[in-house]
Amino acid sequence: MRRLLALAVALAPLFAQDAPAPPPIPEDSLKQARHRFDLVSTRAMAHLHAADTIEARLNENGATLHPQIIALRLRIGASLEEAHSAIAGGDLKAADQAMTTAEALVDRFARRLGGE
Repeated sequence: MRRLLALAVALAPLFAQDAPAPPPIPEDSLKQARHRFDLVSTRAMAHLHAADTIEARLNENGATLHPQIIALRLRIGASLEEAHSAIAGGDLKAADQAMTTAEALVDRFARRLGGE
């Protein structure tokens, strides 16, 4: 065991690589990503609020929302969280993909609710 540990310590410098620093993200690109996130999340919140209102009315009559609507709610939240984390981490490509997914899900959600 000691030999294996000594070998690993001796070979470690050979395999260590200094990762190059990522290029700085232009501030205007980051600002645009944040702005898009704000627009997508605001639109999502408006539709989610409408779904809450519909769900409350359905619950009064003993009914519930369709399971697909509930699943879409969760997927929208997950996509927005992923986009937010990517923006905070400076990964604009991942943020763009997550926001595109969130926008598509919000569109589907709105159609399922009967809006837009």
